[in-house]
Amino acid sequence: MRRFALHSWLYLLARCGSAGFSFAALFIFTRLLPPRDYGYYAVYIAIVATLSTMLFGWLKLSALRFWPDEKYRSVLIDAISFSFKALSLVYLCLAGVVIIMIPNTVSAGGLPFTRQWVVLVAISTIALAIYDLYYETLRASLNPFAVLMMVVTRGLLYLLVGISAALTGFAAYAPAIGIVIGTMIAIVVARRYADFQFVFTHPGGLTPTARWLLLKEIIPYGLPLSVSLFGAALVIYTDRLMIAYFRGSAEAGIYAASFELVNGVINLPLSALALASFPLMVRALSQKSSRELSSLLAKNLSAIMLVGVPVVATVMLYRDVVATLLGAEYTRTAVTILPSIAIAIYLNTIRMYHYDRAFHFSKRTCYLAVIMIITSMVNLILNYLLIPKIGLLGAVYSSIAAYALALVMSITVGMKIFPLVGFPFSAVLATMLTLGAYAVTVNILRSYPCSRVAQAAIQNVIYIILYLAYRHLMRLRKELD
Repeated sequence: MRRFALHSWLYLLARCGSAGFSFAALFIFTRLLPPRDYGYYAVYIAIVATLSTMLFGWLKLSALRFWPDEKYRSVLIDAISFSFKALSLVYLCLAGVVIIMIPNTVSAGGLPFTRQWVVLVAISTIALAIYDLYYETLRASLNPFAVLMMVVTRGLLYLLVGISAALTGFAAYAPAIGIVIGTMIAIVVARRYADFQFVFTHPGGLTPTARWLLLKEIIPYGLPLSVSLFGAALVIYTDRLMIAYFRGSAEAGIYAASFELVNGVINLPLSALALASFPLMVRALSQKSSRELSSLLAKNLSAIMLVGVPVVATVMLYRDVVATLLGAEYTRTAVTILPSIAIAIYLNTIRMYHYDRAFHFSKRTCYLAVIMIITSMVNLILNYLLIPKIGLLGAVYSSIAAYALALVMSITVGMKIFPLVGFPFSAVLATMLTLGAYAVTVNILRSYPCSRVAQAAIQNVIYIILYLAYRHLMRLRKELD
């Protein structure tokens, strides 16, 4: 338990540092760049994240899952490095063909498609994949300090280099340049702290037969997960691409900035919990300690309820305050979509940070792949139908419907194949009761002359106290019975 708490705090510090730089960059870039330029940058991020997930996602997930098991560790680096180099070679050859064949400027609705953007996408995809490999393996090695150094380095350089480039006239390219340079320097930092090296090392002596035998065990686990992450990326990013195509890059920029703002606010605390808990759960699973694993899963779900609900409620009730973090050209539209975005993101975090772990632990990730492909197809169809008619709200409503469907499928299937994930009846009841008290507090504080920020802080403190008190009473009752 002490290790869980220590790792949670270190990962929270890492997330706070990274999120702080991201919020600062969002605050500044939405003032330095008009929505049209920010929309081009949002499309670039969407393409890079989707390509990296599709090509290399299974490698980083396999590293995270199999690294704690010492019987794999000696040969895992060689197999992953070999696979990465082979995929990178094919990808860069195809990117080179595209760079040579396309004209310098091609217009497709609000989507930027120039040689400069293609070069940036190609470099960024490879750099992001290497960064993710080190990041996940250092997590699996229970080295949160190295993870902290990586994310702070990347976030700081993204902010400094991106802002400098924007001020010197690079426009939409500025934040992309910051991301590329920050990621590359963070990889150098990771290599210094890690006692292993990916990609840049020579093969570790594995024969082709031995390497293939290891990959035959890794691929059935990692490839379906990569497909599921690709489906998740489609849900997140296809709305931005379709908004840019149907409504123009300016609206895509406003939507992307709003989504990133809310996603950062909600995921900041929840991802810290997930980053800390997953390696510990994998270790408990490898040691066949079902009691410890069950305890960690219960604490994880309770923490998601305890932390997530008040954050979502704050975004919904104080959306005008939250929206001021964006530039003036973005704020007016952002206020109308922030509450719905908060609901969509929270539904996704519950699924991603808890129920999807049933598929990881049971090694039946093919089910997760099917769930996310169905979800992405539903989201794609809804976006196609709704965005041309009602604009940004159509994209948000599509995300809510898709994430709700994914959560229901994940709970239904996950509990059958790995019952330890459970359904949080007591946590849901505690949340409902404390939300009632939260609503009463909102009405009372509105009559007092204090700032809205102070009101939000007081309400969230009251919610947490009541929630913890209820769970403590239920625990005492269980012990007495």
